Amino acid sequence: MVSPARRRAAVHYLVRRHKVSQRRACHVIGQHRSTQRYQGKPGDHELRLVKAINALAQLPNWRRKVRRNVSAGQGQCCVE
Repeated sequence: MVSPARRRAAVHYLVRRHKVSQRRACHVIGQHRSTQRYQGKPGDHELRLVKAINALAQLPNWRRKVRRNVSAGQGQCCVE
């Protein structure tokens, strides 16, 4: 079984390379058009990580703090 992401790539390839409609390409690949157009939402963990990185970027010496946090084995960026 092929993942929806791989099918999306195949549909995109058919539309771009062979100049067929998205409807026709989805029919050939066997993927619903709603699945083709779906854009996933970032997870909660990813949003928290982006907020932490943005907060660190506001600090004047953020590179040193990130290096110290990662070397301390925390595994993710966090504001001190």
